[in-house]
Formats: sequence, C-alpha cells, structure tokens
Amino acid sequence: MKVKISKRGAHFEVDPVDMPGSPLVGKGESVAEALAEFMIFYQARLGIEIEVDASVGDAEHQRINEKTADAARGWALY
Repeated sequence: MKVKISKRGAHFEVDPVDMPGSPLVGKGESVAEALAEFMIFYQARLGIEIEVDASVGDAEHQRINEKTADAARGWALY
C-alpha cells in the first residue's frame, strides 16, 4: 500500500493513494500522530495486530479500542 502524507493547515494527513475514495482517517498534529491514527484504522486490512501494553494507560487503551471498533464498523459498510 502506498500512502501520501500532507499538511493541511496546522494538521497532517495520511491518505492511502492506492484506495481512492477511502475515508481519510489518518489525521494528527504531527506526522507520527497521523500515522498512528492511520495504522489503528487500517490494521486489519494491512494484517497488523496492535497490542496495547498496560503501561500505556487506561485512557489511551480505551481510545485505541474505540478507534478499532469504529474501523470495523466502517469496513463493514464496504
């Protein structure tokens, strides 16, 4: 998969070039944050399993779980 990283205003975006019309989900205040959001959303499509260690903290663990669930619902529409 080829991705494009752009800056729109104060935010960075990561978009899959190979998948026109796909939802833009990789957004963040830094390139690292945008890539992380992209990876969380596309993890199943890319064959990546994200394991969240307890040291990350409950709030971040909850956020990642919610993003993963959102992605699953989004992919169910395709």
